[in-house]
Amino acid sequence: MVVVLSYLNGFLSAAPGYVGHDLVLYQHEVKAWLGGTPMYPAFEVQGPFQIVEGVILYPPITIALFLPTLWLPLPLWWLIPIAIVGTIAYRLRPRRRWLLAIACCLAYPVSVGLVVSGNPDLWLAAALAIAVYWHPAGAFVLLKPSVFPFAMIGWRRREWWVIAGAFAVASLFLLPQTIDWLSVIRNGRGGLRSGLVYSYQDVPLLLVPILAWAGSNRAASLGPAFGVSPAWLRRRLRWGHRAESPSQ
Repeated sequence: MVVVLSYLNGFLSAAPGYVGHDLVLYQHEVKAWLGGTPMYPAFEVQGPFQIVEGVILYPPITIALFLPTLWLPLPLWWLIPIAIVGTIAYRLRPRRRWLLAIACCLAYPVSVGLVVSGNPDLWLAAALAIAVYWHPAGAFVLLKPSVFPFAMIGWRRREWWVIAGAFAVASLFLLPQTIDWLSVIRNGRGGLRSGLVYSYQDVPLLLVPILAWAGSNRAASLGPAFGVSPAWLRRRLRWGHRAESPSQ
């Protein structure tokens, strides 16, 4: 109930233009690219600048994620990833204590803001939820390098490397924009909001499918999606002693 109220309040009390703000911002960048305009402003590429609201820090390959939104109904941007995460969490049926942890992550103010503004983290959370069942899907998190540790789910699978390789090829295809993006990441100033750690506050939202997996009795049959078995993880958290090596 607290989670539902948090999101109702987030959507209903949002400032004018804030609902879907991030999505609109990224759509504008895609339109600029299609029109031959640089994706990143010259002052961001050429030297140090202060990271403020509205600065684009995503790599150029995310064009593939945002491009379909120019033609598809906008509500699908929210409905599809929410349905994916919700369905998989329901199938996993995590224990109550883990449900409480999930609720805390969802009700975290930054998580609410990310969802209301239509931030692409919604789709990264969906990719992580799919990765519980099909591990290579974790590679899609590479679309946001600032949270790359989450992408390592499934890295031992050949399909994971195929996806990662496709992203690398796409980055070469967009080489001028990729070079500009690297300059933007290097030039951005803003403490913990700069460099490749600027997404640290996004972590709770991305943890939702992982917590659902960790607290599920059904997860044991899914294989070591995260490099450890759920039973081993729960023993570590419950007793805090040195457990046996994780199952491979």
